[in-house]
Amino acid sequence: MSFDCTTDKYEVLYARWLKKPGELLEFAQFCYADSVLDLCGGTGAVAQEAIRQGAGTGCVVLFDLNPRAKDYRIQSITGDVNSGGLSRINRKFDLIVCRQALGYLDLNRLAEDIPALLRQGGRFTFNNFVKPKWGIQTYRYDGRRYLEASAHLGSHVFHLQAGPGVDFTAFRWYSSEEIESVFSRTMELCRWSRTDKTLRMTYRAKT
Repeated sequence: MSFDCTTDKYEVLYARWLKKPGELLEFAQFCYADSVLDLCGGTGAVAQEAIRQGAGTGCVVLFDLNPRAKDYRIQSITGDVNSGGLSRINRKFDLIVCRQALGYLDLNRLAEDIPALLRQGGRFTFNNFVKPKWGIQTYRYDGRRYLEASAHLGSHVFHLQAGPGVDFTAFRWYSSEEIESVFSRTMELCRWSRTDKTLRMTYRAKT
């Protein structure tokens, strides 16, 4: 089964998880002098937050299957991480951030591709669900009311959202042990935090 989400309704499906684009930058200890790659960033909310916090023109790149940033200061690159698309990027970054997208990506491919994109001492920061849960709940987004149903079968997680309209995504849930097992081959864990719902981790390429 293929796990992807190219829908323009992604922000609606994950509205409750995408409210504060600065959180991951703060956890990553972002500095205004950092060059940033917003990986699978969609509308570029994290990239725009990096600009707002002082990143200069030309220092922020958005990479996505369907990049939709409208800020001229952000360079957008279209590509598929799982098909080797990161090889098209011919520069290195101080910080690579991946918000709420790890489950759509091939960890083994990331572990091979990310270190080549990091400068000396560069960081790769991402978040991940601590544990998927079954449930049905409602929420509001952009003045409209939505119903969300979540289910998981083993490591496969499914979301159904009905609002006006119905949309669906599925992704692979990775446990913290699985993440560490894969990334520790090429990177070293330097910072992590865990809440009841979210795991945040920062890795550096091994020297």
